[in-house]
Amino acid sequence: MPRTDLDRAPYSEVRPSMPRLLVVDDELLLLEALEVALVGQVEVLATVDPHEALARIDTGERFDAILLDVKMPEMDGLELYERIAAISPAQARRIVFMTAATIASRPRSENAILRKPVDLSRIDEVLWPPERCGRSRTQSS
Repeated sequence: MPRTDLDRAPYSEVRPSMPRLLVVDDELLLLEALEVALVGQVEVLATVDPHEALARIDTGERFDAILLDVKMPEMDGLELYERIAAISPAQARRIVFMTAATIASRPRSENAILRKPVDLSRIDEVLWPPERCGRSRTQSS
């Protein structure tokens, strides 16, 4: 089926609501910490399963940002990035990689990297910088 790339604009501009954040990481504690830290500010959809995340994108769900762990057991973050990019290049541009290691070769230089352990005080500046979103997160409310 042909796809229209409505996600050129942030999802919250297409459907006014809280910004949507997809988090894919095999560390449950990190997922829970992000959900608690961002409650009321962002709609957080968190999963330990990269296949579930890919299925969400493939069925048309769109996110303002995607936090993606680089090292995961079944499918690593770089493979998931490539598979998301094949479905929706605009969604792939919204990915922020999370890692404790240095990424030797990133798939796209414009994707930000959030170092682990995640500094929750920096999460806004990493997820919603004006150059990535074209606006601040608070403008979507």
